Amino acid sequence: MMLVLSAYKHDPRPRRQAEALVEAGNHVDVICIDLDKSPVREVVGGVNIFRMRPWCFTSKNKLAYLFNYVVLFFASFFTLTAKFLREKPAKIVIHNMPNHLVFTAVIAKIFGARIVLDLHDPTPELYETMFQSNKGLLYRLLLIEEKISCRFAHHLITVNEVFAQRVKERVNRDLFVVLNAPDVQWLKGDDRPRNENGKVTLYHHGNIHHRCGIDRILPALKTLLDENLPVEVEVHGGGPFLAEVERVANDLKVSDHCTFGGRYPSEELAKRMENADIGLVTNRTSPFATLCMPIKLLEYVECKLPVICTRMETANYYFDETMVYFFDDESEIPALVKRIMNNPAEVKSKTEKAYAKYQEITWAAQKPKYQTFIQNA
Repeated sequence: MMLVLSAYKHDPRPRRQAEALVEAGNHVDVICIDLDKSPVREVVGGVNIFRMRPWCFTSKNKLAYLFNYVVLFFASFFTLTAKFLREKPAKIVIHNMPNHLVFTAVIAKIFGARIVLDLHDPTPELYETMFQSNKGLLYRLLLIEEKISCRFAHHLITVNEVFAQRVKERVNRDLFVVLNAPDVQWLKGDDRPRNENGKVTLYHHGNIHHRCGIDRILPALKTLLDENLPVEVEVHGGGPFLAEVERVANDLKVSDHCTFGGRYPSEELAKRMENADIGLVTNRTSPFATLCMPIKLLEYVECKLPVICTRMETANYYFDETMVYFFDDESEIPALVKRIMNNPAEVKSKTEKAYAKYQEITWAAQKPKYQTFIQNA
């Protein structure tokens, strides 16, 4: 059984893990939340989906976040416990955030289930980034919450080596790393259709939050358009910052050169990326970004797209300057776009080197290790 507080069909990490476990011969139930009025019960890829519809308060302040997590915790606790008592799964995987969701499995643990906590995100760093907070009392409480939650679980999984090392230092436990590598069945590499619309398309997809920084590309787009270069921006996905991105595009008078798509299931990703020429990873530098490896970076590498990426510790851990076009300040983006447009040989060299490095960490390489880890947990 898995628990994840997201829309399962749009969340590639738990989805591919659940389907990998089904492929290995397991019965898998996933408890998730309903964000798009999907059926309460559904079977997707052999996985049994059970959606909760708890009422939540919509706001951006700290009290609203706390209230939402309280509501979702108790809804998850009762749902998971009821299903456990009926079906007695041997293993329960809890996907954070928050970390303390692991305690929704307390009854299951008492009755002998093995509990695995999969840390997608570093909660203390995310809090520090979202609320632009110093390391005060709440930050320290989140460190305590992280340690207690990690100690409760039998096993820990996380998303990259940099994050794993940081958490290991804080909780004194080893973590199994399952990188957020994309499932290539949803992508097209060399077989991806060529963009024939006569424009260079700068492409971004995924959740749209302030920390993702997609608004940072819009001044660069204006600069390039002012130089009469044939460029456009495509943004696919949804999130709380999308309206602000659209407002900035209007203010800069570049909206006619932007396409804003909505959320989409994983199987539509290849179709959405057909026009892409340059992949954008424009995360704002922050304590949170330092520990993250954006899955979109790996998806662009899989499709052999040149990638313009914020210089972040984790991205730099896996890729270097010979593979990715890194930038420290958004003012560098126009020059990088022009460099990509004017140097096809260099682009080919970088994309091939990045692709070769990526083969070491693909989901195909990690999947059997993940299946064995859960089998032995």
